[in-house]
Amino acid sequence: GEPCFAGDHLLTFAIDRTDYRSFLLILRADDVAAGPVATIAIGSRVPLGLHGAWLPS
Repeated sequence: GEPCFAGDHLLTFAIDRTDYRSFLLILRADDVAAGPVATIAIGSRVPLGLHGAWLPS
């Protein structure tokens, strides 16, 4: 999917190609090269072409 800005952060998915698990990476938008400030494991593989939308509650 496409990276998404959330305030001062950038959210994007990544896949570990050794076991095909997906992760949500949270990076500082002003210092992406520093690596993720948080990594959230997703319970299954998220397909690379998946798109979504954030909707207000």
